[in-house]
Amino acid sequence: MAGVTGILCNFELIMKRLLFGSLLLWSAGIFAQQPMDLRTCVETAVANNLQIRQGAANVAANEFAVQQSRLSLLPNLNFSANYFWSFGRGIDYVTNTYVAQNFESNSFTLSSNMGLYTGGIKANGIKKAGYDLETARLDQQSMIENIQLNTILAFLQVIYAEDQVEIAQNKKTVSTKQLSDARKLADAGSIPAGNLLTLEAQIASDELNLVNARNNVATAYLALKNILQMDPSESLSIIQPGDGLLAEVLAAEMPELSEVIDAATRNLPGIQRFEYALKSAESQVKITAGYGLPSLTLVGQMNTSYSNANIGIPGFEPDPYEVQIENNLGEVVGLTLSVPLFNNGQVAINRQNAELGLMNVELQQQIAINDMKTTVTNAWTGLQSAALTYEAALRSLESAQLAYDFAESRFQAGASNSLDYTTAVNNLAQAEISLSQAQYDYIFKRKVIDYYLGKPIEF
Repeated sequence: MAGVTGILCNFELIMKRLLFGSLLLWSAGIFAQQPMDLRTCVETAVANNLQIRQGAANVAANEFAVQQSRLSLLPNLNFSANYFWSFGRGIDYVTNTYVAQNFESNSFTLSSNMGLYTGGIKANGIKKAGYDLETARLDQQSMIENIQLNTILAFLQVIYAEDQVEIAQNKKTVSTKQLSDARKLADAGSIPAGNLLTLEAQIASDELNLVNARNNVATAYLALKNILQMDPSESLSIIQPGDGLLAEVLAAEMPELSEVIDAATRNLPGIQRFEYALKSAESQVKITAGYGLPSLTLVGQMNTSYSNANIGIPGFEPDPYEVQIENNLGEVVGLTLSVPLFNNGQVAINRQNAELGLMNVELQQQIAINDMKTTVTNAWTGLQSAALTYEAALRSLESAQLAYDFAESRFQAGASNSLDYTTAVNNLAQAEISLSQAQYDYIFKRKVIDYYLGKPIEF
């Protein structure tokens, strides 16, 4: 009996722990399911994107390159020391005499060089590093804006998918209510009992559409999580934008194509970068040309030495270490002129390669501008088409709603069969789906145009 009691006590303890653990998991899930609005999604996507992090590292590397190029104007300062053990006959470089004994020597050197004129290599190197930094920053900004656009698209896909669930659920609710009403009419003999079969089949179809719609929501959320760099198993929900979003977008003035292209040329980081890339390439041409010019360098040096060698003079003993270090101290200041005469054609070839690099950047700029114009034109044309599609979908929904109201009233009066009614229901649902799709397609395409116009990517 005692054993049974112990087992029951242990079982009760285990159940309490399981219940407590379940409550913890449930509460953690509640906190983890904080809904995210579009701004939060965009900020999260930008903060977590690995390519953007790489771009930030590239910007930092270019900042260091700018700092290094500026520091190259300063003189360097180097210290060296050595200590030697010499065996047998050799030269004592401290006294510059031959000695036939083992001895030790020690020397110190402090030297500094500063380029007074380097053919413009350092000055142009500083300019090039600054242009490369601006190019890296614009590349980073372009990457950020692309991630923002992709996040908006994924966010809208989630909204659209959730709208399809609502449409499918409403359609199933209408069909279920109509089946209930039809059964009453069939029981009263107002309509044939065979009409119920069509309605039951419609409900089964509605349930399948609802399942598919929910699967589409899961797929859309998975795509959004991927952009946000979230684990697929993490919970995520979004805050739907207000009802005034579409009205605000539709009320926005439709820009002219030339206006969008001009704005994109001025504002797009992917186009602006070539302004600095060209200057960087031009600086590289000047740098390579500088290696063919003379250079003038200021040189300074201090050195001292010590040796314990006995040079063989009777009564002579080497001076103590400290005395030799002080007495042998010497200073040198001078100028070094270097004139490149022939370097196996390397200077000329490097300059030609730099000029080819400049020409290649010019061609890349023109290609980018042409591609941009094509892309903007396609986006602008797509926006015009999306506006017309939305207006057509709106009219289609109005017509489908009138047809549904008419079919429902006839069905309730027993003047039509269930097939005509379900056809009207399906047409109405399809019109709602088409309108929802046209709505979010227009919103996204409008935001793409706003991006080209240099407007903030948000709503």
